[in-house]
Amino acid sequence: MGEGLELFERFFRAVHGVEPFAWQRALAQRVIEGPGWPAALDVPTGFGKTAALDVAVVALAFQADLPPAERTAPTRTFLVVDRRLIVDQAFDRARRVAAALETSSDDAVRRVAERLRRVGGGPRPLEVVRMRGGVTWSWRWLASPTQPAVIAGTVDQFGSRLLFRGYGVGERLRPIDAALCGRDALVLLDEAHLAPALAETVRRAHALEARAEAAILSRRSPRPVLLSAALRGQELRAHDVLRADPDAESSEAARRRYAASRRLALCGLALRPRDGRVALAGTLARLAARALLGGDGAIERVAVVANTVEAARFAFDELRAALGDRADVELLIGRCRGFEREQLGLADRIREAFAATDPRPPRPRPAVVVATQTIEVGADLDVDLLVTEAAPLDALLQRLGRLNRLGLRDHAEAICVFAPALHAEDPVYGDAVARTWEWLRHRVGAEPAALEPRRPNAEGAPRLEFGLRELRSVVGPKDLEACAAQPVEVPVLMAPYLDAWARTSPAPDPDQPVEPFLHGLDRGAAEVSVCWRAAPRSLEAWRAELDALPIRDEERVEVPLWVARRFLRGLPLGPLADLEGAGEPAEGEAGRAIDAVVQRMDGTVEGLADPTALRPGDTIIVDPSVGGHDPWGWTGAGGTVPDVADLVPRRRPVLRLRPELLAWVTGEDAEGFRVRLTQPEVNPAEVAAALVADAVAKVRRREEADPVRQRWADHAEEMLRLLAEGRAMVTSPGGRDRAPELGLLVQARGRAADDQAGDDAEAGSSAAAVPVPLSRHARDVGERARSFAELLGLPPEVVRAVELAGLLHDTGKAERRFQLMLHRGDPDRLEASGVVLAKSGMDPADRAAFRRARVSAGLPAGWRHEAASLAVAERVLDGVPDVDDELVRHLVASHHGWARPLFPPVEGVVRVELLGSDVAVEGADHGTGAPDEASRLLAAALEEGHLEVDHVDWRGPRRLAML
Repeated sequence: MGEGLELFERFFRAVHGVEPFAWQRALAQRVIEGPGWPAALDVPTGFGKTAALDVAVVALAFQADLPPAERTAPTRTFLVVDRRLIVDQAFDRARRVAAALETSSDDAVRRVAERLRRVGGGPRPLEVVRMRGGVTWSWRWLASPTQPAVIAGTVDQFGSRLLFRGYGVGERLRPIDAALCGRDALVLLDEAHLAPALAETVRRAHALEARAEAAILSRRSPRPVLLSAALRGQELRAHDVLRADPDAESSEAARRRYAASRRLALCGLALRPRDGRVALAGTLARLAARALLGGDGAIERVAVVANTVEAARFAFDELRAALGDRADVELLIGRCRGFEREQLGLADRIREAFAATDPRPPRPRPAVVVATQTIEVGADLDVDLLVTEAAPLDALLQRLGRLNRLGLRDHAEAICVFAPALHAEDPVYGDAVARTWEWLRHRVGAEPAALEPRRPNAEGAPRLEFGLRELRSVVGPKDLEACAAQPVEVPVLMAPYLDAWARTSPAPDPDQPVEPFLHGLDRGAAEVSVCWRAAPRSLEAWRAELDALPIRDEERVEVPLWVARRFLRGLPLGPLADLEGAGEPAEGEAGRAIDAVVQRMDGTVEGLADPTALRPGDTIIVDPSVGGHDPWGWTGAGGTVPDVADLVPRRRPVLRLRPELLAWVTGEDAEGFRVRLTQPEVNPAEVAAALVADAVAKVRRREEADPVRQRWADHAEEMLRLLAEGRAMVTSPGGRDRAPELGLLVQARGRAADDQAGDDAEAGSSAAAVPVPLSRHARDVGERARSFAELLGLPPEVVRAVELAGLLHDTGKAERRFQLMLHRGDPDRLEASGVVLAKSGMDPADRAAFRRARVSAGLPAGWRHEAASLAVAERVLDGVPDVDDELVRHLVASHHGWARPLFPPVEGVVRVELLGSDVAVEGADHGTGAPDEASRLLAAALEEGHLEVDHVDWRGPRRLAML
């Protein structure tokens, strides 16, 4: 046994408490000791495909002692799925690994942790991230590009970022996400047969990058590794595939799983087309209820799976009504706010009731989960009975993978229901359901049982065995091809597309959409987010609200753009599935239109009069009274959705005292609160304290306060305590004249930079807890940039250019008007300071203060300090030998995401007056002389005092567009 395999086995045992399967050892040996990752893994459902994450982590640690340029193990590992997940097995596993690396005393785990710290150059061995849309994920999601990390996400979340068009990501942050996804990364595509378009796009991007003039870290360029229990197609069969061999598995757990029986009963349901999916969903619910109530108690866990959210919701309601307190019933749909999923414990309840564990923890009563496709991938759940709507063969196999998953029962049964009137041309899967049904009928050799909708009984239905031992003889690649959805037509990714996408600021108009490259030509469906906030009465008040309290991901849900448009027009939910890229149905007759505002990806807030004006990545903000979500997820229907902006995690906790919010919490009329909030000559802190104490008391007196109100009361009591201790302050968002609309804001004291939506504004790029001199900042950034570049293993000439760019990147901040802005717009403060600043020391959360300082300084709107920095760099680079000056200019000009390819326009050529030769810093001599020489030349350039900057048009080098 080689050293690498031995390290993996010891690490695996220590972290997970079990021996790895034989196929997991074979993969580890291949990856760690050579020849590297296969193109695909063919592993049955339930046999631990997510252990590929452990292999990636140990492989990276094993190469820690190699020179970084010789390393082949990527720093970041992405696990990508084509489903919306609430219970995410891969994410949970990665967190368990990361926690062990931080705390375990086992020698093998400590060795891996120490090596990973050397790779990253920081204190944390491994970072674990769940990809999400919007600001929470896209802003500061990794500490550095050298940080070892495991990231779990969907096809849309990963693929859109890879192609520079991240959904919900501001355009000036897109290059950062594209670099982190498209360089030094391993891409594991879970159940890859579900995402052939993304697999092909990643392969094609890799091939194009290999032909680049200056390819960087090409040995760690992302290529997809396909993980699947259902490989199919000539292309996949021709790949280098590592397959799990049942005969090689010697453990009792493996043998039990292979021997377990899973029988599928085939049932037909005669429905009229007008009966719709409601009738089908009712039949599924009644089959599940009959099995639970009429059995001998042997069935403890049941899963009911429907193909659309609408059908799943109806079956859920039916089961709750039928079972009452005799069983716990949960609903599992992928499109759910993080608040309900995590803060209210939905994901934890699902795990507790259905997790695949041996032995199972005792429960007081049976449990039923009603689910959509989100149960098919990434959910390590185990049930005793499965009742499922007919689906394509690959989807059925995935659903069957949750049945008797650990082999704890000798046999378990599934019931599959096919309704010809609905499934002949299925709105989600097309004719693939009908083709699968014909294949099943042929294989079973008998006619399916006919169900009576009101009293369905599957006892006499013919059955087909799908246990893992028999599976390979029952289902082959040709069967999967015959029963799959129509082949996805993927457009060919060409270099001009990548060149255009790399232009992120501004993006080309018209822009090439990325959706067809992620899902295929007929399946692309862009996404938007929906957020619920108690609505102010004016657009200016909305802007003040969002400035004071930026939207966090936990208060939003992502839906296809067409779903959002239907919602805003008052149309029914439609055939929404938990599949990414599902097609759009005909709209039908619109109902009541819903008022909304929209926050674009660049942070601008606009009114939304026409739903067709929505664009991918937008966030729609609606009043809670319009509904659309409940404790289990997206409904698209009426009701009231709690405004939870105060309750989601923030670095600086807040509590809004708005009339509408206080009315919802207490059940009283908003007008009384509005009067109390607008009393003249009253200390706002006293008003806030009285209002909070009063509202909390009323919530506590309610006999059946719901969990969200209880959480609000707990949070409000904590904020009241901070206020009494002087550790919180009370402000008026938008000013006192906005009090009738926006009320008061109680906010914990301290800095709130992490609540900002990105580093797009000068408030973000020029703020820090204390003022920072430009000379020190330039030196620190140069050193940090060099450290990153060296840890990554970039070529020496690139390391020199990156360090020099760090030294020069903010020199344009020495401009007199910019310095006046950083000194809060006060000329006396500037003159008395005598220091050229890089960071003002102003609170980055107070964007209004930055705007006032800019106006006082006479700095034009849209003026960018990088343009002046570029002009300084042009002078300095003329005298520095042996440096890639083109790269330095690119990095200096675009380090805040502008100039890709254009700066925002200001009128004409700008005359720049620079202050202070103290900006020139001493650079360390690393054998090239470049930093020292640059420092001397920089001093000379600054002493000249004036520059003329063409601020309108700067274009980055084409060959470096992907950097």
